[in-house]
Order: sequence, then structure tokens, then C-alpha cells
Amino acid sequence: MRKHLLIAATAAVVSLPSFANSPYVAVELAGGAYNTSVSEAEDQTIADNLDNAGAIAIKAGSYLNDNVRVYGYLQYNGESELTYIDPFAAEVAKFRLEGYQFGAGTDYVYHLDNSFYLLAGGSLGFYQSELETSVNISGLSIATTTSKNSGLTYGLNAGMGYMFTDHFGMEAGYRFNYYSGNEHKIGNEPLAKFNSSNQGYINATYKF
Repeated sequence: MRKHLLIAATAAVVSLPSFANSPYVAVELAGGAYNTSVSEAEDQTIADNLDNAGAIAIKAGSYLNDNVRVYGYLQYNGESELTYIDPFAAEVAKFRLEGYQFGAGTDYVYHLDNSFYLLAGGSLGFYQSELETSVNISGLSIATTTSKNSGLTYGLNAGMGYMFTDHFGMEAGYRFNYYSGNEHKIGNEPLAKFNSSNQGYINATYKF
């Protein structure tokens, strides 16, 4: 599956319009949290400890004109881990959540002067999310289960940027992502829905 994600992300990047006149690349770091919902109150503590929405992304795209740019992206959504210990039952449960996504987006860029600008845009992508749960009782491995979700993700973002030279700049902003059908289970029992995320991001961008 990871190989398929990489192939699809590469295709999204290289299929950008060939008439674009100013290509650029960016490396982006993001931090934030998922918005979760649970059906059982006791599961909220687990969900809250797995809601880290940190990410690293690579973008490649082009400015179609001075104000509109398009891009493809490949993103690793990071890894969250939790170890839950029940001393009375001598039980240890370990949870590990990670994910990937790829897609395409567009931004409208409003220039305040030759260096400073504001931006707003949206994206559409495909995500994969995986939750692995393992249980040990008295040091013996009892069970390991894996919950996998995939589907569409929609994003909205707003931020600001500054070009230090004609080629190099940095951006910072806020992004909201919605994930369709992202409900994880432990075995057949629902754990939590990771419905959406709120992130702050910063990136370094290079225009060719």
C-alpha cells in the first residue's frame, strides 16, 4: 500500500499543467490535534492520547500567474503511541497510530508588496490511517489487531509568506482537514472517530 501511495502521489505532481510558468517546491512541518468522538466515555482518554496530528509534507507545483498556484503533495501524518497499564489485571495495552496522504491543491496569493503576501486555498486528497493494538497479560502476548481506514480528505488553509530572495521564502499558517470514514476499531469494537484535524504549519519554499 505504501508503494501505491508513493506512485499515486508522484503521478499527482507530474500531471500538473505543463503551461505553468513558475515551478516551486516546498517542505512543510505541521503540528496540531485531531478532533475525535467516541461512543464509550472510557475510550476518550485513549483517543485524547492518540490525537497528535503532526505531519511532514513535500509539495511540488507551479504558479499559473502572479496570484494562483497549483500543487501536488505527499504527506506523512506522523506516529502516535500510547501504553496503557492496568496493574490490577496485569494487563498492558499498546496503541500505535500512523497515516499517510497525498493529493492536490490550489492557493490564491495576494501580494502586499514585493516580498510579503497572504494566501488562502484548499486541497483534495486520499488518506490511509492505521491503528495497531497489542495486548499483553502477565508478560504474554495475547492479541494484536490492526484497524485500517482510507478515503477522501478535504483541506482548507490560510496563511502568510515572505520571500527573502527571488527564489527562497517561508510560509506559516493554519489548516483544517476533514477525513471521511476515519473510524478506528479494536477488533470489532469501535474505539474512536478521527473526524478532522486542526494544524499550524510552517514551510520553506523555493521558486525556480
